[in-house]
Amino acid sequence: MSGSFNRIVDVAKALSRVPPWFTLPIAGGTYFVCHHIAVAPATVVVVGAEAAGDAAAFAIVRALAVVFQFLLPLCLTMSAAMWLNGFLERRRLKQLAARAEGEDGLAGLTWSQFEQVAAQGFASMGFDVQLTAEGADGGYDIVLKSSAGRFLVQAKHWRNRSVGVDVVRALYGVVEAEGASGGYIVTSGQFTLAASEFAAGKPIWLYTGNRLRELLVAGRENVTAGHLELERLKMPTPAEAVTCPLCDNRMVLREAKRGQFSGKRFYGCSQFPACSGLRAVD
Repeated sequence: MSGSFNRIVDVAKALSRVPPWFTLPIAGGTYFVCHHIAVAPATVVVVGAEAAGDAAAFAIVRALAVVFQFLLPLCLTMSAAMWLNGFLERRRLKQLAARAEGEDGLAGLTWSQFEQVAAQGFASMGFDVQLTAEGADGGYDIVLKSSAGRFLVQAKHWRNRSVGVDVVRALYGVVEAEGASGGYIVTSGQFTLAASEFAAGKPIWLYTGNRLRELLVAGRENVTAGHLELERLKMPTPAEAVTCPLCDNRMVLREAKRGQFSGKRFYGCSQFPACSGLRAVD
Protein backbone atom coordinates (compact mmCIF):
# COMPACT_ATOMS: atom_id res chain seq x y z
CA MET A 1 0.00 0.00 0.00
CA SER A 2 2.82 2.38 0.88
CA GLY A 3 4.41 1.72 -2.51
CA SER A 4 1.19 2.69 -4.30
CA PHE A 5 0.88 5.87 -2.24
CA ASN A 6 4.50 6.75 -3.00
CA ARG A 7 3.74 6.44 -6.70
CA ILE A 8 0.80 8.82 -6.27
CA VAL A 9 3.09 11.28 -4.49
CA ASP A 10 5.65 11.00 -7.30
CA VAL A 11 2.99 11.77 -9.91
CA ALA A 12 1.74 14.69 -7.81
CA LYS A 13 5.30 16.06 -7.60
CA ALA A 14 5.65 15.82 -11.36
CA LEU A 15 2.41 17.78 -11.77
CA SER A 16 3.22 20.33 -9.06
CA ARG A 17 4.82 22.73 -11.54
CA VAL A 18 1.38 23.22 -13.09
CA PRO A 19 -0.53 26.07 -11.36
CA PRO A 20 -3.60 25.03 -9.32
CA TRP A 21 -5.96 27.10 -11.47
CA PHE A 22 -5.38 24.38 -14.08
CA THR A 23 -5.14 21.26 -11.90
CA LEU A 24 -8.06 21.95 -9.53
CA PRO A 25 -10.70 22.40 -12.29
CA ILE A 26 -9.35 19.26 -13.94
CA ALA A 27 -9.65 17.45 -10.59
CA GLY A 28 -13.30 18.49 -10.32
CA GLY A 29 -14.07 17.53 -13.91
CA THR A 30 -12.31 14.18 -13.51
CA TYR A 31 -14.38 13.35 -10.43
CA PHE A 32 -17.63 14.31 -12.17
CA VAL A 33 -16.93 12.17 -15.25
CA CYS A 34 -15.60 9.14 -13.34
CA HIS A 35 -18.39 9.28 -10.76
CA HIS A 36 -21.00 9.44 -13.53
CA ILE A 37 -19.57 6.26 -15.08
CA ALA A 38 -19.15 4.56 -11.68
CA VAL A 39 -22.82 4.93 -10.76
CA ALA A 40 -24.20 4.19 -14.24
CA PRO A 41 -26.54 1.16 -14.18
CA ALA A 42 -25.27 -2.07 -15.73
CA THR A 43 -27.09 -3.78 -18.57
CA VAL A 44 -29.17 -6.57 -17.12
CA VAL A 45 -30.01 -8.55 -20.24
CA VAL A 46 -27.11 -9.75 -22.39
CA VAL A 47 -27.87 -11.42 -25.72
CA GLY A 48 -25.16 -12.67 -28.07
CA ALA A 49 -21.37 -12.73 -27.92
CA GLU A 50 -20.96 -9.12 -29.08
CA ALA A 51 -23.30 -7.83 -26.38
CA ALA A 52 -21.49 -9.93 -23.78
CA GLY A 53 -18.19 -8.41 -24.85
CA ASP A 54 -19.62 -4.89 -24.62
CA ALA A 55 -20.99 -5.64 -21.17
CA ALA A 56 -17.64 -6.99 -19.98
CA ALA A 57 -15.82 -3.92 -21.34
CA PHE A 58 -18.29 -1.59 -19.62
CA ALA A 59 -17.85 -3.50 -16.35
CA ILE A 60 -14.08 -3.00 -16.56
CA VAL A 61 -14.46 0.71 -17.36
CA ARG A 62 -16.90 1.16 -14.47
CA ALA A 63 -14.56 -0.65 -12.06
CA LEU A 64 -11.72 1.66 -13.11
CA ALA A 65 -13.99 4.68 -12.74
CA VAL A 66 -14.88 3.63 -9.17
CA VAL A 67 -11.18 3.83 -8.28
CA PHE A 68 -10.15 6.81 -10.38
CA GLN A 69 -13.05 9.02 -9.27
CA PHE A 70 -11.09 9.42 -6.02
CA LEU A 71 -7.52 8.63 -7.09
CA LEU A 72 -7.12 11.21 -9.88
CA PRO A 73 -8.69 14.13 -7.96
CA LEU A 74 -6.56 13.21 -4.95
CA CYS A 75 -3.39 13.28 -7.05
CA LEU A 76 -4.30 16.59 -8.70
CA THR A 77 -5.30 18.17 -5.39
CA MET A 78 -2.00 17.08 -3.85
CA SER A 79 -0.12 18.62 -6.77
CA ALA A 80 -2.01 21.90 -6.25
CA ALA A 81 -1.07 21.88 -2.55
CA MET A 82 2.57 21.23 -3.45
CA TRP A 83 2.51 24.10 -5.96
CA LEU A 84 1.11 26.46 -3.31
CA ASN A 85 3.66 25.30 -0.74
CA GLY A 86 6.46 25.82 -3.27
CA PHE A 87 5.15 29.27 -4.16
CA LEU A 88 5.10 30.33 -0.51
CA GLU A 89 8.54 28.83 0.14
CA ARG A 90 10.11 30.57 -2.86
CA ARG A 91 8.53 33.85 -1.80
CA ARG A 92 9.99 33.35 1.69
CA LEU A 93 13.43 32.69 0.20
CA LYS A 94 13.23 35.83 -1.92
CA GLN A 95 12.26 37.87 1.13
CA LEU A 96 15.13 36.30 3.08
CA ALA A 97 17.54 37.14 0.24
CA ALA A 98 16.23 40.72 0.14
CA ARG A 99 16.96 41.13 3.86
CA ALA A 100 20.44 39.69 3.35
CA GLU A 101 21.32 42.39 0.81
CA GLY A 102 22.01 44.88 3.60
CA GLU A 103 25.53 45.33 4.93
CA ASP A 104 24.75 43.45 8.16
CA GLY A 105 22.09 41.19 6.66
CA LEU A 106 24.27 38.10 6.28
CA ALA A 107 25.54 38.24 9.85
CA GLY A 108 22.08 37.65 11.30
CA LEU A 109 21.42 34.47 9.30
CA THR A 110 21.61 30.93 10.62
CA TRP A 111 23.75 28.34 8.80
CA SER A 112 20.70 26.95 7.03
CA GLN A 113 19.44 30.39 6.04
CA PHE A 114 22.87 31.33 4.69
CA GLU A 115 22.83 28.24 2.44
CA GLN A 116 19.32 29.15 1.25
CA VAL A 117 20.36 32.74 0.47
CA ALA A 118 23.39 31.48 -1.47
CA ALA A 119 21.13 29.09 -3.40
CA GLN A 120 18.76 31.95 -4.22
CA GLY A 121 21.71 34.02 -5.44
CA PHE A 122 22.89 31.32 -7.84
CA ALA A 123 19.33 30.76 -9.08
CA SER A 124 19.22 34.45 -9.94
CA MET A 125 22.32 33.89 -12.12
CA GLY A 126 20.37 31.42 -14.25
CA PHE A 127 21.50 28.15 -12.64
CA ASP A 128 19.10 25.34 -11.77
CA VAL A 129 19.80 24.94 -8.08
CA GLN A 130 19.29 22.22 -5.47
CA LEU A 131 20.40 22.17 -1.86
CA THR A 132 21.81 18.97 -0.39
CA ALA A 133 20.25 17.32 2.65
CA GLU A 134 20.73 19.26 5.88
CA GLY A 135 23.66 17.87 7.83
CA ALA A 136 25.00 15.94 4.83
CA ASP A 137 28.78 15.91 4.62
CA GLY A 138 29.53 15.04 1.03
CA GLY A 139 31.81 18.06 0.79
CA TYR A 140 29.28 20.48 -0.72
CA ASP A 141 25.97 22.10 0.18
CA ILE A 142 24.48 23.14 -3.17
CA VAL A 143 24.43 21.66 -6.68
CA LEU A 144 24.20 23.94 -9.72
CA LYS A 145 23.30 22.88 -13.25
CA SER A 146 23.39 24.87 -16.46
CA SER A 147 24.35 24.46 -20.09
CA ALA A 148 27.96 24.94 -18.94
CA GLY A 149 27.85 21.81 -16.76
CA ARG A 150 27.43 20.78 -13.14
CA PHE A 151 28.98 22.83 -10.33
CA LEU A 152 29.32 22.19 -6.59
CA VAL A 153 28.99 24.89 -3.92
CA GLN A 154 30.33 24.92 -0.38
CA ALA A 155 28.75 27.52 1.92
CA LYS A 156 30.78 28.77 4.91
CA HIS A 157 28.93 31.06 7.28
CA TRP A 158 32.02 32.17 9.18
CA ARG A 159 31.68 35.63 10.70
CA ASN A 160 34.89 35.92 12.68
CA ARG A 161 37.52 34.04 10.68
CA SER A 162 38.65 33.70 7.11
CA VAL A 163 38.19 30.58 5.00
CA GLY A 164 41.55 28.86 4.64
CA VAL A 165 43.24 26.91 1.91
CA ASP A 166 42.21 23.52 3.37
CA VAL A 167 38.56 24.24 2.60
CA VAL A 168 39.36 25.25 -0.98
CA ARG A 169 41.62 22.21 -1.46
CA ALA A 170 38.90 19.88 -0.11
CA LEU A 171 36.24 21.23 -2.48
CA TYR A 172 38.64 21.01 -5.41
CA GLY A 173 39.19 17.33 -4.54
CA VAL A 174 35.43 16.67 -4.49
CA VAL A 175 34.98 18.50 -7.82
CA GLU A 176 37.69 16.31 -9.36
CA ALA A 177 36.31 13.12 -7.79
CA GLU A 178 32.76 13.75 -9.03
CA GLY A 179 33.78 14.98 -12.46
CA ALA A 180 32.02 18.31 -11.92
CA SER A 181 32.74 21.31 -14.14
CA GLY A 182 33.83 23.44 -11.21
CA GLY A 183 33.01 24.66 -7.73
CA TYR A 184 32.15 27.74 -5.73
CA ILE A 185 32.90 28.58 -2.11
CA VAL A 186 30.64 31.24 -0.62
CA THR A 187 31.39 32.77 2.76
CA SER A 188 29.90 35.57 4.80
CA GLY A 189 33.47 36.66 5.56
CA GLN A 190 36.77 36.60 3.66
CA PHE A 191 39.37 34.17 2.30
CA THR A 192 43.00 33.84 3.31
CA LEU A 193 45.70 34.76 0.80
CA ALA A 194 46.72 31.08 0.59
CA ALA A 195 43.14 30.10 -0.29
CA SER A 196 42.98 32.70 -3.07
CA GLU A 197 46.35 31.64 -4.45
CA PHE A 198 45.36 27.95 -4.50
CA ALA A 199 42.09 28.71 -6.34
CA ALA A 200 43.82 30.84 -8.97
CA GLY A 201 43.87 29.07 -12.32
CA LYS A 202 41.50 26.32 -11.14
CA PRO A 203 37.76 25.95 -11.79
CA ILE A 204 37.08 27.13 -8.24
CA TRP A 205 35.50 30.54 -7.62
CA LEU A 206 35.58 32.28 -4.25
CA TYR A 207 32.66 34.51 -3.24
CA THR A 208 32.96 36.78 -0.21
CA GLY A 209 29.99 38.22 1.64
CA ASN A 210 30.23 41.43 -0.40
CA ARG A 211 30.27 39.47 -3.66
CA LEU A 212 27.21 37.48 -2.56
CA ARG A 213 25.31 40.68 -1.73
CA GLU A 214 26.17 42.10 -5.17
CA LEU A 215 24.89 38.88 -6.70
CA LEU A 216 21.58 39.15 -4.82
CA VAL A 217 21.07 42.77 -5.87
CA ALA A 218 21.84 42.02 -9.53
CA GLY A 219 19.62 38.93 -9.44
CA ARG A 220 16.49 40.98 -8.75
CA GLU A 221 16.69 42.40 -12.26
CA ASN A 222 17.46 39.10 -14.01
CA VAL A 223 14.47 37.90 -16.03
CA THR A 224 16.18 34.61 -16.98
CA ALA A 225 16.53 33.24 -13.45
CA GLY A 226 16.98 29.50 -13.06
CA HIS A 227 14.86 27.03 -11.13
CA LEU A 228 15.39 26.57 -7.39
CA GLU A 229 14.44 22.98 -6.48
CA LEU A 230 12.90 22.96 -2.99
CA GLU A 231 13.32 19.23 -2.35
CA ARG A 232 16.82 18.68 -0.97
CA LEU A 233 19.19 16.33 -2.76
CA LYS A 234 19.93 13.01 -1.08
CA MET A 235 23.68 12.76 -0.68
CA PRO A 236 25.86 9.71 -1.28
CA THR A 237 27.98 8.26 1.47
CA PRO A 238 30.83 10.73 2.02
CA ALA A 239 33.41 8.01 1.31
CA GLU A 240 31.93 7.60 -2.17
CA ALA A 241 32.21 11.30 -2.91
CA VAL A 242 35.80 11.98 -1.81
CA THR A 243 39.05 10.41 -2.99
CA CYS A 244 42.46 10.40 -1.35
CA PRO A 245 44.78 13.21 -2.54
CA LEU A 246 47.77 10.82 -2.36
CA CYS A 247 46.59 7.53 -3.85
CA ASP A 248 43.10 8.24 -5.32
CA ASN A 249 41.45 5.50 -3.25
CA ARG A 250 38.15 6.22 -1.51
CA MET A 251 38.18 8.00 1.82
CA VAL A 252 36.38 7.23 5.08
CA LEU A 253 34.78 9.76 7.41
CA ARG A 254 36.55 9.45 10.77
CA GLU A 255 36.73 11.30 14.08
CA ALA A 256 39.92 12.19 15.96
CA LYS A 257 39.99 10.44 19.34
CA ARG A 258 42.82 12.35 21.02
CA GLY A 259 45.16 15.30 20.65
CA GLN A 260 44.37 18.92 19.92
CA PHE A 261 41.84 17.94 17.22
CA SER A 262 39.95 15.47 19.45
CA GLY A 263 36.28 15.27 18.44
CA LYS A 264 36.90 16.80 15.01
CA ARG A 265 35.84 14.86 11.92
CA PHE A 266 38.07 14.34 8.92
CA TYR A 267 38.41 12.19 5.81
CA GLY A 268 41.06 9.50 6.11
CA CYS A 269 42.31 7.21 3.37
CA SER A 270 40.70 3.77 3.40
CA GLN A 271 44.19 2.27 2.84
CA PHE A 272 45.56 3.57 6.18
CA PRO A 273 48.18 2.84 7.53
CA ALA A 274 49.67 2.08 4.08
CA CYS A 275 48.52 5.56 3.01
CA SER A 276 48.13 8.53 5.37
CA GLY A 277 46.15 10.81 3.04
CA LEU A 278 43.80 13.26 4.78
CA ARG A 279 41.18 15.78 3.77
CA ALA A 280 39.41 18.31 5.96
CA VAL A 281 35.64 18.09 6.44
CA ASP A 282 35.21 21.83 7.06
